[in-house]
Amino acid sequence: MPSETGGFRQRFLHYFVFFAFGLSGAAALIYEVVWTRKLATVMGSSTYALSTMLAAFMMGLALGGLIGALLVPRLKRHLRVFAICELGIGLSAIATIPLIQAAAPLFLKVYFLFHASFRAFAAAQFGVVFLVILVPTTLMGITFPLVIRHFAAGRSQTARRAGFLYAFNTFGAVVGSTAAGFVLIPRLGASDAILVAALLNIFGGLVILLLVERDPRRHLLVPISLIAAAILRLADAPFAPFVSAYSAQRFGSWEAVAAVQEWIERSGPENVVVFHHEGVESDVYLMREDPERDWILTNNGKFEGGAKSSGFVLLAELAYFSRARAGPAQRALNIGLGSGFTLSSLAALPVQRIESVELSEGILEANRRFVSPQLFSDPRIEHILADGRNYLLVNEGERYDIIIVSPSWAVEPASAGLLTDEFFALASKRLVRDGTIAIWLDLFYVPDADIDVVLRTFHKSFPHAVAWATEDDEIVLIGSLRPFGRSVQEIAEHVVAHAPDLSGRFGVVRSGDEFDRLPEGPINTDDRPFLEFRNARHLLTGLKSSG
Repeated sequence: MPSETGGFRQRFLHYFVFFAFGLSGAAALIYEVVWTRKLATVMGSSTYALSTMLAAFMMGLALGGLIGALLVPRLKRHLRVFAICELGIGLSAIATIPLIQAAAPLFLKVYFLFHASFRAFAAAQFGVVFLVILVPTTLMGITFPLVIRHFAAGRSQTARRAGFLYAFNTFGAVVGSTAAGFVLIPRLGASDAILVAALLNIFGGLVILLLVERDPRRHLLVPISLIAAAILRLADAPFAPFVSAYSAQRFGSWEAVAAVQEWIERSGPENVVVFHHEGVESDVYLMREDPERDWILTNNGKFEGGAKSSGFVLLAELAYFSRARAGPAQRALNIGLGSGFTLSSLAALPVQRIESVELSEGILEANRRFVSPQLFSDPRIEHILADGRNYLLVNEGERYDIIIVSPSWAVEPASAGLLTDEFFALASKRLVRDGTIAIWLDLFYVPDADIDVVLRTFHKSFPHAVAWATEDDEIVLIGSLRPFGRSVQEIAEHVVAHAPDLSGRFGVVRSGDEFDRLPEGPINTDDRPFLEFRNARHLLTGLKSSG
C-alpha cells in the first residue's frame, strides 16, 4: 500500500507540474496587462510608454532565465526551488501595486531631471519600471530552466515534455491575457486582478511544496504565504494620480507638483477622489478640492477636463455657423466627451439630433453622475460607448451636418488616429454636401512644423478650410466640401452674437488660398503616423509652438 500511495503521489506531482506551469503562464500575462494599465497612470499610454513597459518585462524574464541557467546545475531539488519561486512571484507581484503608487513621485522626479533629452528620459523611465517589476519577472524567468531540468533528469522524452510544458504555459498565457482584459480588470479592478493572478502562483507553489516536502515543519509555508498575501493586499492604499509624466510639464517645476501631491496627502486621497472607474480602455479619476473649484478629470493620468477653454466651446459654434445652409442642423456627431464642454455648447444650438461617441466608459459615467448630468437628460442626445473612428466606419449610410472631433492628447493610437489622412477622408464621406467638420488641436506641445502637417493632411480631404486660433493656445480647424455659407468675418460675428463671452478670444490664422501656400512636406497617415510619436516626444521634452 505505501508503495502504491507513493506511486500515485509521484504521478500526480508529475502531471500537476504541467498544470502549475500553465497557471504560471496565465498569471504572467495577467501581470503584464495589469502593470501596463497601472503604469499608464503615471507614464502615459503612448507607444513609447507601452514599449518601455514591455521591454522591462522581457528584460526581467531574460535576467531570470540567465540566473536559472547558471543555478540549475548546482541545485538538486529543482521542484522545491520551483515551488518557492512560484510563491515568490505571487507575493512580490501583489507588492507591485502599492509600489507603483509609491513610485509615482519618482516617475515625476525622473521627468523633471531628464525630460530635456528624450533618450535620457526614456532610459531613466525604463530603469524605474524595471526596478518596480524586477523581482516577480526575474523569478518568472528562473522557473523555466528549473522545470526543464526536472524533466530532463530521466533522460527520456525530454523534448516531448519540454514541448508540453511550452504548450501548457503558452495556453495559460492566452487564457490569462484574455481574462485580464475582458473579465478581471472590468469586474474586479487592477489590484484584485493582480491578487487573482498571485493566487494562481501561490496555489501552484503550495501544492507542489506539500507534495515534495516530507518535513511537516516546512508545511508552515502554507499559512505564512497566505497571511503575507493578505497583508500585502491590504497595503494597497487609496491613490489620486493627479499628475503623470505627460501632464507634469504644465506645472513647470517639481516644486509645483510636490505641492499638489502634498495637498492630496494632507487632504487624503479618499476625500479628494470623488469618482474612480477602472476599465479596459481607461483608468478614470474625478477629483475636486472643494465645491467652488472646477472638476479635475484625468484619464490614464492625463487631464481630460478642468477649467473651461474657449476652444472647446468654439468647436460647436464655428462648426454650426460655418455651414453653407442656414437654419437648424438636422444631425450632428460629437467624438470625444471629455468634461462635456463641447457637447454642452452643441446642445445649446438648434440641432435636432446629436450622437455623442466616447471610448471610455469611465468618462461617460463621470459626466453622467457628476460633471455634466444635464447632457444625459436631453432627449436629442444619444450617448454611444464606442471608438469614434470605428463608429464612422461601420455606419456607412449615415450622414451628418456637423462632425466635431476632439483628439485630446494625440500621443496614442486611439486619439492620434483622428488626425490621419485616412480618418479625414472617412469623415468627408459621412458629411452632407454642405456639412462642416471641426477639429480641435492643442498647441501646447505641437511645434509649427507639425501644425503644417495637420493642415496639409486636413486640406487634402476638405478643400474649403479655415484655421482659427484661440487665446488658450488652441487651433480649431473648420472644413467643408463646399464653400462656406459666410465670410470668416460674418462667421465670427454670428459666433459672438450667440456666445458674447467669446468676443475677442479667437481669430483667423489661415484661410482660403493660404492653405494652398503651405510649404511642401509630408502628410500624416495610418501607415506613417509620425505625429503620434512626435507629439509624445514634444510633450515630454517641452518643445512648444512658436506661433
